[in-house]
Amino acid sequence: MKRPPRTEQWLLGISTLALALTALVSETVVMQRKMRFFGGGKFNNGFALTTFPQYVGFNLESLLYDVFFYGSLLAVVTLFLLPKKYWNPLQRQAFMMPIAVTVVVIVVAAKWRVLTYFSSMFDLKMLVALTEGKLANMRWWVSPWEFVILLAPALVLIPAVWLLLRWTRDRGRTIEPWRPNRRFFVPACLAWSLLVANHFLTAPLVTLRFGLGLKTSYWCIDRLLCGLTDFDRDGYGPLTLPPDPDNWDAAVTPYAVDRPGDGIDQDGLFGDLEAVDPAAAREGIRPVRRTNGKNVILIVVETLRADAVEMSLDGRQVAPFLTALRRDHAFTAYGYSNYGVTSRAIQTLFFGSLHYADHSRSLVDEFKAHGYRIYGASAQDEAWGDTRGIVGLSRTDAYYDSTDHDWSKETLTAIEKFSSLDKLGRTLNAAEVNEHALGMIDGAPKKPFFMYINYQELHFPYYEKTMDLVFVKEGHPHTDTAFFRPGNRENMLRQYCNGLHDLDKNIRRLFEGLKARGVLENSVVVIMGDHPDSFYENGVFGHAWTVDEHQRRTPLFVVNGRGEYNTPIGQDEVAPIILNSVDADLRLPRARFTGSPSRRLLMIGGLLESPLYLAWISKRDLFTYNFSTGHAQTRLDGPWRRRDRLSTAESADLKSLVNRWESERVLRARDQERKF
Repeated sequence: MKRPPRTEQWLLGISTLALALTALVSETVVMQRKMRFFGGGKFNNGFALTTFPQYVGFNLESLLYDVFFYGSLLAVVTLFLLPKKYWNPLQRQAFMMPIAVTVVVIVVAAKWRVLTYFSSMFDLKMLVALTEGKLANMRWWVSPWEFVILLAPALVLIPAVWLLLRWTRDRGRTIEPWRPNRRFFVPACLAWSLLVANHFLTAPLVTLRFGLGLKTSYWCIDRLLCGLTDFDRDGYGPLTLPPDPDNWDAAVTPYAVDRPGDGIDQDGLFGDLEAVDPAAAREGIRPVRRTNGKNVILIVVETLRADAVEMSLDGRQVAPFLTALRRDHAFTAYGYSNYGVTSRAIQTLFFGSLHYADHSRSLVDEFKAHGYRIYGASAQDEAWGDTRGIVGLSRTDAYYDSTDHDWSKETLTAIEKFSSLDKLGRTLNAAEVNEHALGMIDGAPKKPFFMYINYQELHFPYYEKTMDLVFVKEGHPHTDTAFFRPGNRENMLRQYCNGLHDLDKNIRRLFEGLKARGVLENSVVVIMGDHPDSFYENGVFGHAWTVDEHQRRTPLFVVNGRGEYNTPIGQDEVAPIILNSVDADLRLPRARFTGSPSRRLLMIGGLLESPLYLAWISKRDLFTYNFSTGHAQTRLDGPWRRRDRLSTAESADLKSLVNRWESERVLRARDQERKF
């Protein structure tokens, strides 16, 4: 029989190692299951490790931070409990260890439950963007049932710890209590100094840092060091992403609004902004003096890829109705989603601007001013990102979305009925959306109307059990992670095309319903995707992570529209097309699109206030700037280089890109100031 350890310090080391291994294993397992961080291949996973040396290095770094973080916490708690004479050393560790392990497991489970939908796209800035600051909506992500499951270990913990303390009462009497002295603190300080040096050395490794940042230990240490090195207390420093351009001047931060002409370079990029870019100052919703009485129907299709509209599989057109629409009306395959995420894409379409504020004038306001009736029929809950409130759908004459559907009549499991998250995530099929959209028209007085329609058939996983199986033998739900792996791209695309075929059938039925009611010929109909999803063409599956065409290019259809427009064309330019088409004072030809290879658009990755990427995109190329690293990629698939390594022409391009973004920020700030 082994003797018990002679000192509490030895016990503390065992506790630290056990807790660190618990955190390492649990976080690594859920990281892989939720994100496929090792090897890639998960929806919206913007970062992944791909080689065995990377796997080893990541896990060694993880263990390093876990040992330091949890060891320090256990040491502090032990010091706090030392004066409690009624506990011997073994009892102290027996009290701390199960509680610490339980807390770690609960934190890991709760944290990674959020990533069930978001995957690696989730961070606080993205959360604020998608909820438009309404963080109370986080209650939707964890149902009451899940709270019970998460807290169940704590209910078992209390009697278990009590029994453990009784069992160790006599067994720990021979163990020497921990008496920290200089021989402990000097090596501890040296070890922490080495950890800090390691932290600075690994900070530029963005993928490694991203993975480590998902761990509680690294995140806490990183926050601590970022705070300590932020000398001017402006929220940025040498360890933040992006780093502070001037760590001694609180007026200069990476995302500051650069006021033009004040002689101060507030964001530390290319000097002071001289003047607002006229392209940014373009009016989004221009006032129309009088309309021609045409109805307007704005249709947003979730995750619509431009290439799929033109595809054929097994000798059949994937989207026969949209193909005919493309042939008979104005169409371009070079529409672009400026933001690349659903709520911001829809809002951009309504405001015709990238710098809109929540009180800006939208299409709803303009058409209401002309006496139009306002309708909305959406397959999703438009409270997501507060789109309903921001664009004015809360002020419609008739409205229906997924929250109005009586889900109690559906065939759901007990947990699904209990879970508010599942209710939030449910979407309507296109047939139900069409039924309510056409019903609104039937019940309306003979007045012109503006209608917003949203379809969700193409949302990941691009399959719903009511769909006909035309291009696939069976549908695969989002839980089938093996199906959505990089090597299965062809079958993933077939499932997507099957969903598009089903949606195409329902869009045809909507148009037939409009025609039967005699309103189609007197209606301007605009159809556009909110964004596409990439299927590993750029190494990433999903959207919101890149600014290339695979996650930004989406088709644009304009039926019965007016005016001539150059492409590529952004979502911020669609509202003017609608207004031009109903302006009675304009004599414009039938709508048509003309390609302009040199024309380029602003792409934003993340928020306007704090982007991850900025880019100029054209039919020919892509010019990208990474805020986190300060590097630029001047051509598609080209190398990433520091700003000081760019040629004169490349620097000029980058400056024009940054100045356009700065101009949008200035205009947003002015709009916000006018509100007050």
